[in-house]
Amino acid sequence: MSVDPSSSSALDAPELAAPPQRRRKVSYEVFDNENADGGPTPAPDQQHHQDHPRKRQRLAMKEQRRLQQLQEDGVEEEEEVAPTWDHNADGYDDLELDGDSARTTNRSSVETEARGQQLLPVAELGPDFDGNPISGAEYLAVVRREARAAARFTRAPNPYDRSNGDPNHLGSTSHSPIFDQNTPDISSSSVNRYAKDLAKRMNANVPDEHYREYALARFRAMRALYEMPVPDWVSDPFITSPLPEEGDRTGWFRFIHNQDPPPGFFIRSSRSRSNPAAQAQELYSFDIAEFASKGRAPTPNICRRLTQPQIRYLITLIAECISRFTFVAQDHTVNAITATRDVITRLHAVWLWSLLLFLDSHLVSDHLNELRSTARILLEAINLDRLSIKRDLHELERLRERKAKQEGARLQRNEEPEGESEGQDGDDLQWDDDYHQELYELCTDRGKHTAREQGAWRLFIFMAMGWGQLDLLEEAENLVTPLPA
Repeated sequence: MSVDPSSSSALDAPELAAPPQRRRKVSYEVFDNENADGGPTPAPDQQHHQDHPRKRQRLAMKEQRRLQQLQEDGVEEEEEVAPTWDHNADGYDDLELDGDSARTTNRSSVETEARGQQLLPVAELGPDFDGNPISGAEYLAVVRREARAAARFTRAPNPYDRSNGDPNHLGSTSHSPIFDQNTPDISSSSVNRYAKDLAKRMNANVPDEHYREYALARFRAMRALYEMPVPDWVSDPFITSPLPEEGDRTGWFRFIHNQDPPPGFFIRSSRSRSNPAAQAQELYSFDIAEFASKGRAPTPNICRRLTQPQIRYLITLIAECISRFTFVAQDHTVNAITATRDVITRLHAVWLWSLLLFLDSHLVSDHLNELRSTARILLEAINLDRLSIKRDLHELERLRERKAKQEGARLQRNEEPEGESEGQDGDDLQWDDDYHQELYELCTDRGKHTAREQGAWRLFIFMAMGWGQLDLLEEAENLVTPLPA
């Protein structure tokens, strides 16, 4: 019987239903979203076995049936082996069992998830094992054996620990209350090598490699910081002040120091160029500390206004100022004693530091020669400062010896100390226990020398290592005068 599709009875007929879908069989041994109790399924362990209440019930019933079958067959049940804990050196505790079934039966799912199970085979090394593994199983066995033989706790000795009272023994740990007997003691050769290295760094004429690398890293980080763009709203009070011309030394000197240069500061005759003593006579004496205290500190906006030719010109100008100030500082009638001041003034150090931050990283040979000349001027300032310290130290020792002789002569004649006011050689300068003793300690303190030379050395390191002029470091080691002992 055919049915016309256009008839109304065909349109009113219900659509043919699809075959009924079977409900998906859920196995509790596979990951499911809900269990029979209506709660969330616990997280599976590393072996992908679902820890489920219904599964535990089914396994318990299976074990009960197995025991009943054993009783019916008359077979005695094997005794379970008690687990023994093995504390491995890797920080995990594994159960050592005779069989894999006992290993998994006596371990709960929580323990299995926390510790994991052994997946790779581990060989049993016999007494004839020569120590060279030929398979992966033997290699794992060797690794476990070495881990068990290693120390449980290790502690590195402190090379700066001197609490035992012996300053010559570095790294001693025998006095420590937490000393571990299993920890191997530090060898005497390493201690001696460290002591020699430390003494070499302390007695070196130039900063050691660690100090140079640290200073250079900070310098490069600061250069990278100033390469970032500056917001437009950042203003500077000197942004509207006009800058001098590039060749105007007097104008730039006035811009940096906020005052005119001293008389004869930029005058160079043919006689003074080859004779530093004549150059010092032409230059009038002035107090460099008071002169530098009135200077203008550099700001980032001022340095950003400078072009690269202006930056290079200012570096050479400040180097010339450092050279002139160093010569003037030797006149102790106007300036302070060498041991009480820095090698270079703070004003010149800050300006030179700021200009180096904005100096181009790639320089041609002529510009590198100017930078090398500035670095050598810093070396000359350091060298002259050390020579001045030695001269002052020699003078102080002479005064102290003369006072000791005078005191001995007074004791022999039983005279009062106020009886003489002049020395044996007619010099009016006498030893003062307060002033001269303090000055003598400043001249002999290596820490004070390092602090006074720190600014000059850092600028020298920036120029030598920042622009790849490493031969200047060797030149400094050969030319700089050693510090007074």
